[in-house]
Amino acid sequence: MGKINNYTVVAVKPGDKIICSDADTGDTKNITAQEIIDLERSSNIYRAYLTQASNTAPVATLIPGNTITGSWVYDGTGTYIFTSIGAFANVNAGCIVGVTAAQDTTFEFYIYDDDSVILNTYAAGVMTNGLMTGLYVEIVTHTN
Repeated sequence: MGKINNYTVVAVKPGDKIICSDADTGDTKNITAQEIIDLERSSNIYRAYLTQASNTAPVATLIPGNTITGSWVYDGTGTYIFTSIGAFANVNAGCIVGVTAAQDTTFEFYIYDDDSVILNTYAAGVMTNGLMTGLYVEIVTHTN
């Protein structure tokens, strides 16, 4: 392993390149600081703690910093719809659902259309209400 003993540090200027690696191919690429900022801004996030009982819409306690806004409705036993107009059009989306203490509880998330996602809740394989008590939910979208 080599040791760098002496090097000069100069101020960064617009257009300077940063060396990075393509996550898919491993190819080495150059990117500017502005391109990194633009890439980060192409992602949007919704984070909240959800609580739901009986046959009501989940109540969301929002975590600061959300760039996606919307509302939850109850659609039927164990089915909840989050709507945010246009938030899911032409994007890749992912959802993180926090761990629950209830055994045999599962959560299913999918994009329904350009404006909404569906969250289904199951207890022992059966769609069930009332499984969200401060359940952490994070939805992240990234524009291609």
